[in-house]
Amino acid sequence: MMKRNTEQDLDTDSRVERLAAHLEGEYGEYDPEMAKFLHGVITEVLQDYQEFKRKQLQKRNPDSAR
Repeated sequence: MMKRNTEQDLDTDSRVERLAAHLEGEYGEYDPEMAKFLHGVITEVLQDYQEFKRKQLQKRNPDSAR
């Protein structure tokens, strides 16, 4: 399990809570702003994951210049 203690983790947690509250209160109602918000969250998570994988690769192979 990954260690979670950064401000970014807390920010992600708050966005996940916002998403959960939205789905709980308005499930089925289309909200263009929520769609944009969700797209942003997903994009950031994918970028974070790519960065994590890049760092893991560098740890395993320090000579790798990616």
